[in-house]
Amino acid sequence: MRQAEDSGYKARLAPLALIGAFAALVAFAGAFTMPPLDRDEARFAQATAQMLETGDFISIRFQDEERNKKPTGIHWLQAAAVATFSDASARQIWAYRLPSVVGAILAALLTYSAGTRLFGDRVGLLGALLLASAPGVAGEATIAKTDAMLLACVAAAQTALIYIVGAVIENRRAGALLPLLFWIAIGAGILIKGPIILMVCGSTTAALMLRMPRRKLIKALRPALGLMILAAMIAPWAATLNAATEGRFFAEAIGGDMLAKIGDAQERHAGPPGYYAALLFVLLWPAAALIMAGARSAVAMRDDWRYWFLLGWIVPSWIVFELTATKLPHYTLPLYPAIALIAAQAAFHVGNGRARRVEKA
Repeated sequence: MRQAEDSGYKARLAPLALIGAFAALVAFAGAFTMPPLDRDEARFAQATAQMLETGDFISIRFQDEERNKKPTGIHWLQAAAVATFSDASARQIWAYRLPSVVGAILAALLTYSAGTRLFGDRVGLLGALLLASAPGVAGEATIAKTDAMLLACVAAAQTALIYIVGAVIENRRAGALLPLLFWIAIGAGILIKGPIILMVCGSTTAALMLRMPRRKLIKALRPALGLMILAAMIAPWAATLNAATEGRFFAEAIGGDMLAKIGDAQERHAGPPGYYAALLFVLLWPAAALIMAGARSAVAMRDDWRYWFLLGWIVPSWIVFELTATKLPHYTLPLYPAIALIAAQAAFHVGNGRARRVEKA
């Protein structure tokens, strides 16, 4: 009996080890050797270095100016990485990149968990490897910015939501741990890059409510618990930062940075509708080779909650990104796990133009 349990444990651990090793290999490639890749990376690293040098971990400053653009979460993670593995005075860019590397690895592992729950081990494994190998993910993993860690937060929240919805569909109790993980991931995502995670997870949840009992889903999500968690995670930081900047942070971050990007193309980062669809075939290669087949399958099987979940993850947020005036290639990164899983599902279960129903592993 003990031998069988050990064998089963090793069998479950093997895919995680493979995904983790592969994602780390891809994410670390160039992290130690490449200089800062763009001005934003240099600004993030400099602001973090100044936090360590001044001991002020609330206000974000770039040289003598306030940098009121993104929340402080990524700077805290970078500061912890630099304090542990390097030193602020050394200005070693690889140390500031470590949270992005970890974010990419976590995103791949969570994609495996999500895919396994939806379609079985093989789809989960392939989906995770497709995500980790995507140039868009690999690129953000080697840049000291917010996006790889935001990807991990979104993947964590959506994976927890998948398990919660699965329990509701099967008339089982979801328990307290899954909602706890869901709301903690939401809070972490807000501290990393503001309300983007709310849009992605919120639109997914709204899509689900069109197809399943709303009361059961809301009850399983435990919104009262969620509000307490978000308040505990965000309110102290928000109040302290608001006081430290005399209200300038939120005025500039929301009005001057986030909302301004919707109507006007900031810093000449413009693109027509369809911009992200065209880039997808480069930034999510090799999964891109299966996207069309996977999309047809997902649409055909949309009555199945698993496909509906992935479509709800992708479509509403994708439309928002395409309609937003300011466009940068990494904006749609939080949607890549769902696309990778649709592509992986197509690799195994689409034949002769028809989707085959998948038995859960």
